[in-house]
Amino acid sequence: AGKYSDFALKCDGTTFPVHKVVICTQVEAFAAACKGGFKEASSGVYRIDAFQSSTVGYMVEYLYTGDYTTEYDCKDDIGLCKTTPHPNPSTPILSEVLIAHIQVAEIAEYYQVSRLKTPVEKKVDKALQMPWSPKGFAKAVELAYQVPNAESLRDKIAGVLVQHLDDFLDDAPESPFTDDVSVRVLRLMREASKASARSIEALRSECNSLKDQLHT
Repeated sequence: AGKYSDFALKCDGTTFPVHKVVICTQVEAFAAACKGGFKEASSGVYRIDAFQSSTVGYMVEYLYTGDYTTEYDCKDDIGLCKTTPHPNPSTPILSEVLIAHIQVAEIAEYYQVSRLKTPVEKKVDKALQMPWSPKGFAKAVELAYQVPNAESLRDKIAGVLVQHLDDFLDDAPESPFTDDVSVRVLRLMREASKASARSIEALRSECNSLKDQLHT
């Protein structure tokens, strides 16, 4: 993107050379900054301080290509995306991958790049197929619920959370539930659900027993 660039985005010491014709036609904030009267118009540099440089890089990549690839993404065509129950230590855990995509969702909302939300959700769906790990997941939940207008993303995260409640309700070192009331209510709901499951199983056994008696 650097060749013949006429503008730059700067974040956390990293400079992204860009072209106004590409970024200003897709992001209104950049278009406004390039107009006369703003310091960015004369300096040719737009500073971004609210996001990590990696996240800015993913957005820039999307603006140029219509997609983005994080440092955690792998290539299906060379067989590196196969999930295993015991990933090696260098394999990123679920929360790391999710957080990278959630941060992209946040910058997409911040700069109103609505089309970027589509690949984000697809990549989140793919990430949620990774082997489960509770480590850092509470942070991913926290970040997801800070992104405005991200109901679909939140629902995806919440769905996984429901499947793994036991990892967060019994004195877990990390928990997405920040108040005692939520934890107590969820514990009681979990016990009630288990009791219902036991009752259903008992009724099923009794029905099977009665069927056997009728056929003898």
